[in-house]
Amino acid sequence: MISSISAATSLAEIPNDIPTGKPLASIFGIRHLSPGGAVHLLDFLNKLKPKVVLIEGPSDANHLLPILVDSQTKPPISLLAYTEQRPVRSILYPLAN
Repeated sequence: MISSISAATSLAEIPNDIPTGKPLASIFGIRHLSPGGAVHLLDFLNKLKPKVVLIEGPSDANHLLPILVDSQTKPPISLLAYTEQRPVRSILYPLAN
């Protein structure tokens, strides 16, 4: 079960079971297809051992999430998003284990 805190409007809305003295979230930004960035991210995740990892992607690919997290889906995989109007713009979301 995944629990999350999203759009809390006041401190009273935040659950009481959050450990004090620890950051609520850690952010590790990757903006390109960097093998070095992937190595550093893996080291970061192994050290932090998070319970949940949020991966940003295109909102119109939400329907693909069940496929992406299915145990039969084997990384590396990627999502390609693109515009339909000219000039065509695209972005690649690579995902690896």
